[in-house]
Amino acid sequence: MIRSFFLLLFFICLNLSGKSQLKVNMGEGRLSSGKVSWDDQLIILDKNGGSFHSYYNGTDGHPFFIESFKSSSIKLVSGDSFNNVIARLDIYKQMIQVKLKGDTVKTVLPGNIAEIIFYDTVGSDIHSYKFQSGYPEVDNLKRNTYYQVISDGKITMLKSSIKKINKAKNELSGEVSSQFDTYEDYYLYVKYEMKKIKKDKEYLLNLLADKRKELETYIEDQKMNFRSLESIKKLIDYYNSFPDTKF
Repeated sequence: MIRSFFLLLFFICLNLSGKSQLKVNMGEGRLSSGKVSWDDQLIILDKNGGSFHSYYNGTDGHPFFIESFKSSSIKLVSGDSFNNVIARLDIYKQMIQVKLKGDTVKTVLPGNIAEIIFYDTVGSDIHSYKFQSGYPEVDNLKRNTYYQVISDGKITMLKSSIKKINKAKNELSGEVSSQFDTYEDYYLYVKYEMKKIKKDKEYLLNLLADKRKELETYIEDQKMNFRSLESIKKLIDYYNSFPDTKF
């Protein structure tokens, strides 16, 4: 299955030799022409021409959502799906790495994967984390950004996690250290637009106006406040539970 997954990716990637660039839109891909090096399709080279690596000398922390590789399910923009793929998400570069047999690590080019679900075992429980890309650009986030899906339905609640390398200077020693810091934001995808979440009752009810009366009753019954994102998720889950929800 993993072999088939990469064979399919081979045919949907563009030739990266020279200055050519991948051009893939949501749900569409261009077939490559001519002979193409397999490694050139899935391995990214650093500025010195060396193999891509994910850790950075002198920088504390790591660039991944979860540092270790996890079993995952992957859906391509073409709609093809693959299970039991060993992968991890680099949220610093917004790219997915896949481990093949022999511990070979390949990096999948942006624009090919529409959805990936990671499965993580914590004690006796299995947790899943769904990420999707292809949403409209918002703030400084591109279409290839991977958002974690918090609530799914007529309205999708999304979490963006961005890692940046920040530097700090020790005033006493003068030494400069660097580390990965994570920045998180939450959005609602509604009416084909991205709306940054505000912890405000009226703001949310205006976005969900077609079920305002039902939501107001639910908020009162549940004695909800909007100081926490969990309460917002609960409200979105309830909204998405209506089978006849229409805008």
